[in-house]
Amino acid sequence: MSRSTTYVGERGDDGIGRVFVELAEAGRVIRRYELPHVVRHSPTGMEWGFGGSGPADLALSIMAHANDVSVVSAPLYQSFKQEVVSRLDQSGFRLTSSQVQEWLGRRWSKMDEESIRADFQAA
Repeated sequence: MSRSTTYVGERGDDGIGRVFVELAEAGRVIRRYELPHVVRHSPTGMEWGFGGSGPADLALSIMAHANDVSVVSAPLYQSFKQEVVSRLDQSGFRLTSSQVQEWLGRRWSKMDEESIRADFQAA
């Protein structure tokens, strides 16, 4: 059976954004939980739809979760922030793990093996 992961950004009536991970099997959500916030720039939370500290933490958190790692280089997640997270609709978004991996594939197609390994090492 095919499983998929989707990152879902939602904004409540109070304007505060929250990001969830939805795990689906055969097109049906089987588990939903809040994306763990990897705090590096924004202790107040993750954001999207612009450049800044909240979007940087969202980019870092998605990269860490989607690749099952605890260390993500600043150049990697900052590029993901600029190219993807800053362009997400501020009212809410859905981003699949396939879209994340496609973005990584495009980035890595231009890099050598050593540079790719460096994306998941401390800066």
